[in-house]
Amino acid sequence: MFVLSGNTVLHMVVVAAQLGMYGYALRHPRKNANPYIKNNRGLTCLTLSCELGRDIIFKEMLAANPDQLAMLKQNNPRLAEAYASGSLEEFSKVLKEQQKKRAEQEALRIRMMNADPFDLEAQALIQTEIE
Repeated sequence: MFVLSGNTVLHMVVVAAQLGMYGYALRHPRKNANPYIKNNRGLTCLTLSCELGRDIIFKEMLAANPDQLAMLKQNNPRLAEAYASGSLEEFSKVLKEQQKKRAEQEALRIRMMNADPFDLEAQALIQTEIE
């Protein structure tokens, strides 16, 4: 089931912070929920939990889905190591650092898109981004 935002039931589990429903939806007796479906913003339920800072849900979702954990190990070894440490504090710290860095990169990208193309500083930022 989709709503206007393209969120599936798993996305809504994350939004409502109802972790107990995640496993149930994955193993629903009639139709298993698909954790790889992206909403209109291009976020899976796992990436949405990361964006919303739902550290505990994110960690439990990885534990419930070995395929996503394998993908995390391949795509983000640092966060996977923090997960493997078993420390929610370390995991949350690494996750928040990465979220902050992504937000800064996005702010810089937006700044470059809105910058005067004849501004030397903007040209230097664009050149750095290209390299």
